[in-house]
Amino acid sequence: MKITLTKPLKYKDVELETLDLDLEGLTGQDLIDIEEEQRVSGQTVNLYSQSYFLAIASKALHIPSPVLKELPLKDFMKLTNSVLLFLNDTVSLASNQESSDV
Repeated sequence: MKITLTKPLKYKDVELETLDLDLEGLTGQDLIDIEEEQRVSGQTVNLYSQSYFLAIASKALHIPSPVLKELPLKDFMKLTNSVLLFLNDTVSLASNQESSDV
């Protein structure tokens, strides 16, 4: 999923105008690792928080969270909402599939 930024993001001396958010490439282990990293750092693990969505995006983009936190609010919200919508679609698809299997 490509996200077009309103303002380029500078990362590793490159100006990124789009972010290629590869959420399909993540695994269950990635989510478990994110939860563990948040616990170890003293954060409360909230599966519906901006910090959780940001951590998922960070893992999918291979860009550290502190860099992504510098995005303008509009781009930040596009990014984190894309993660939320992906997760909701995934849960919705799984629920629909279970319903049709009954």
